[in-house]
Amino acid sequence: MTTITEDSIEHINDTFREGDIEGFLALCSEEVHWHMLGRALLEGKDAIRQDMEGVKQQISLKRIIRDGNLTASEGIIITHENKKYAFCDIFEFEEGKIKELISYVHLFS
Repeated sequence: MTTITEDSIEHINDTFREGDIEGFLALCSEEVHWHMLGRALLEGKDAIRQDMEGVKQQISLKRIIRDGNLTASEGIIITHENKKYAFCDIFEFEEGKIKELISYVHLFS
């Protein structure tokens, strides 16, 4: 089993900062599921690829917590429209790849 480290989570978030969809998908299993609360479930790489097209954002990580094959990261997102969000992502890994991602995101008012 591949060990997931804080650097691994930083690398995942770097793909979002850079808008590197293919780089993010390379870190995912073929059957990846992404639950963004309040939005439709994204199942598989093609669905994620379509949803992420053109997404590039600033991300500041505040905390990373690991427990076995689960890792949570918390931080702030600032979009290209200058909207600011708090987020918490929970990753489940299998054989070193993202199997499931659950995202809790809240817009600052």
